[in-house]
Amino acid sequence: MKQTVIIACSIFKNELNNTKNLGTIDIIYLDSMLHMVPDKLENSLTRLIDKYKKHNIILLYGECYPGITELEKNSNVYRVPGINCINITLENKHYKKLRKDGAFILLNEWLKRWKEVFQEELGFKNSANATAFMQEMHSKVVYLDTGNEEIPFETLKEISNYVGLPYSIEKTNAIILEDEINKAINYFKHAS
Repeated sequence: MKQTVIIACSIFKNELNNTKNLGTIDIIYLDSMLHMVPDKLENSLTRLIDKYKKHNIILLYGECYPGITELEKNSNVYRVPGINCINITLENKHYKKLRKDGAFILLNEWLKRWKEVFQEELGFKNSANATAFMQEMHSKVVYLDTGNEEIPFETLKEISNYVGLPYSIEKTNAIILEDEINKAINYFKHAS
């Protein structure tokens, strides 16, 4: 069987680094901020898939740019299903409920980089603009605590104040992510 490699968004780094059953699978991370520049993300993924064309590739990305599903046409690429990183991390039912409730959901990396996300990437240089935008679509900020790091309460309070939304914390774990990776590994075992 070919060697397997995971190409993943860095949003999953904490979870993947704490996954015990990956064995000798190499993981290549791309910066999660590439999500904000879809053309660069597409070019980066295309280059990596070409570089690792002799490997089985588990692609750990949602539908981060139009056409990302085209990468699945490569027989050596298995993209873990999900429309975004949160959908990949949570059970579909839980994800849909949070979305229906108007939650803006954060994993640890974007929580740590919230100023970069909101102020630099989204251009909300002040709280008033961020609040107006966020309250139009969301009712709360939800932090997904995967148990891999201390809960950054002060940062959550800071974000909450900046975007004018209350925050809550939802406990989750990496089991769903691990299960999806195992499905990909099994897919390649049976495909060869």
